[in-house]
Amino acid sequence: GRAATTPAAAIRWGTTSEQQVVTATLATLPDEIRVAKLSSPAVIVIGEVAQLHEQLAWFQPTAQPSLPTPAAGLDAIPAFPWPIFEETPSAVPHLEPVSLYG
Repeated sequence: GRAATTPAAAIRWGTTSEQQVVTATLATLPDEIRVAKLSSPAVIVIGEVAQLHEQLAWFQPTAQPSLPTPAAGLDAIPAFPWPIFEETPSAVPHLEPVSLYG
């Protein structure tokens, strides 16, 4: 197995505005996850790459969580939101049915 000092990380809701990252060693990761109250869905990364989190920081959530409606939150500013809808062709007519049970 790996040494107890091996870097490790747990990433919850990766690449979303809800993303949470916990970094620790392989030995301390379970305790750190409990302290951070991290729950699923999460991905566990084990190895040297886990300690590159701060250096790479390729994704830092900047977006706010989604608003319940497009116009939510606009009451505080002068705005006149108009709904915009775009029709997209459905892929369903082009798909073959798949049996789940053989």
